[in-house]
Amino acid sequence: MLTADKRFGWMCYLRWFCAAILLSEAVYIFIVSWMKFLVFPPMIAAVMLVWPELNQQPISPTLEQQRQLRKSQQWNWFILAVVVPVFIWWGWLHNPLPSDEEMIGHFNQHRAEFEQLVQKYRNFRPARTWPAPPELISFEKSSEEVKRLLLQVQVYGLSHGGGKWMPEPYSEKAARFRWGLSTHTANVKDKPLYRTLEDWKREMPELFVGIPQITETDLPHIDRYTSLVTVLPGPSVAALDRFPLRYGGITKRYCHFPQIPHVKDGYLLEPWQTLDKKPYTKPAERVFDSLDTYPPNWKRGECVLKRIDDHWFLSMCRYA
Repeated sequence: MLTADKRFGWMCYLRWFCAAILLSEAVYIFIVSWMKFLVFPPMIAAVMLVWPELNQQPISPTLEQQRQLRKSQQWNWFILAVVVPVFIWWGWLHNPLPSDEEMIGHFNQHRAEFEQLVQKYRNFRPARTWPAPPELISFEKSSEEVKRLLLQVQVYGLSHGGGKWMPEPYSEKAARFRWGLSTHTANVKDKPLYRTLEDWKREMPELFVGIPQITETDLPHIDRYTSLVTVLPGPSVAALDRFPLRYGGITKRYCHFPQIPHVKDGYLLEPWQTLDKKPYTKPAERVFDSLDTYPPNWKRGECVLKRIDDHWFLSMCRYA
């Protein structure tokens, strides 16, 4: 049907429509791929598709056919002028993730439940012996109340990691205590490889206010109180994963920081970070006013943030 010799009627648009799609594909490949030679197959296919019509011998059409021919030519150029830019816009600029307004609106509607989930997650003590029942291994299966909250706020699960956010995280006191935890300090012989529970209670007493009692056995889980918690929205772990043409994979989530992080010049600074450009300095995470569009120079593996309030952020990450 696509290669039929049709110069009149609706079928005369099929060649040009398909050619427009092929040219859009060629332009997209030229922009995003380092293998530029891949643009030739769709370009050659587009030329071969419209060549019979362009090279067709003139006939003696009736007045009505002449009118239809002029109309079809106008529509053909319109298709080329509209379909190609729209295709490029959709693949290059359109962000398929839920909007900030939608996600923040959902958060505000269920804020109390989000706060409960985060606190329950921080208080959860996974089993340290195997085998163990599921409710002692997975927070999401730990109780009926947790299951109800997850279902109510449409959240799949929670995880933690990404820094030691102790009380007053940017203070000298927190820095000294944090480096005392490191196993890679300059003077290992003079510093302990880990802190005891007594060290924690003596130097960070505010950390133990309002939480269940922690024993020496529970000490490995104390990082639940000093790490950011990521909340995975949706009915499954990949519910908000999207795979647009421009990127191999992107996602959007909620993040909760146990302490109030500093944002300076559009960057969120973790306790050990500065904006100084030094070889050993880890790049700080960028913070934007909106995540509805792609951030400039978005690198593979990078997460960018939007602040909701002091402790809560939206996080948008690029996988590939």
